Amino acid sequence: MIPIYEAARSSIGQKILTSITGIGLALFVIIHLLGNLFLYLADGTMFNEYAHAMASRPALVIGGDAVLLAGFVLHAGNSLWLVMKNRAARGGSYRSWQSKAKKLKTPSSKASRSMAISGTALLFFIPFHVYQFKFGPGMEAGYTTALHGEQARDLHRFVVETFSQPTYVLLYVTVMIMLWGHLQHGYWSFFQSVGLITPRNYSTLRYGGFALATLLGIGFLMIPIWIYLRSLGVVG
Repeated sequence: MIPIYEAARSSIGQKILTSITGIGLALFVIIHLLGNLFLYLADGTMFNEYAHAMASRPALVIGGDAVLLAGFVLHAGNSLWLVMKNRAARGGSYRSWQSKAKKLKTPSSKASRSMAISGTALLFFIPFHVYQFKFGPGMEAGYTTALHGEQARDLHRFVVETFSQPTYVLLYVTVMIMLWGHLQHGYWSFFQSVGLITPRNYSTLRYGGFALATLLGIGFLMIPIWIYLRSLGVVG
């Protein structure tokens, strides 16, 4: 048997680790979207209450950020390692493993070929996104609101002001389209990595991944568009 340490260091082991961390990040994306659904409301009270509830639990926020950062670094690092190794090694065991998957006609068209591009875009976008909204103007800059008789940061106002600018809307929509492609292929790649793809479940997994990625992609993509249209008075 191959030692566990050597298996973990192999291309397949790293591929599985990348997939597992990707699943963890996808779960965060789902939770993040659920909270951001409050932005579809013109009244920012519920969104500010959600943001304030998160900020009021520093231990949870710090712990969550640490886990998220670790998962993000592992996912990005392993992905880069795999790309570099696959380019350097031709005809190795990883290619042999891939060739078996190709017999099932795994989807490796646009989404698969653009994984490096979308991954790189997300690698730069996520820190920018976190910094912009987490460390952007707060109560000291006048972004205040009353929640249950207390003063709190009016994050809703800042989000609305940001997405009332067409440049930011275009940026976020572009990145969300990339996220859609990344999630779609990542979902498929997970099942491919653990060897769960069979001719029987091929269609279910393929279209299930497409449906999940599309639901999340549209959910995020429409938020800046909706806020921008509201700023123009097109929607209420």
